[in-house]
Amino acid sequence: MHLDPTLQALFTAARHRTAQLRAFVRQRQPEPDKGALSIELALLVGALVVIAVAIVAILIAKATQKGAAIG
Repeated sequence: MHLDPTLQALFTAARHRTAQLRAFVRQRQPEPDKGALSIELALLVGALVVIAVAIVAILIAKATQKGAAIG
C-alpha cells in the first residue's frame, strides 16, 4: 500500500519523537516501565489526532478541487 507522502512524513516524525521521548523517560526514571503505558497512550492518541486532521485536510482539498471543476 502506497501512503501519501504527507502521511508518511507524519508517521516518520511520530516514530522519531516517540523514540526521543522514551529515551528521555528512561534517563529520568529509575524504573523503565513506570509510567510507560500512560506516555505511550498519550502519544498514540496524539498521533491519531494528527492523522485524522491530515485525512480531513486531504478530503477537504479533494472536495474543493471537485467542486471547482463542477462549477
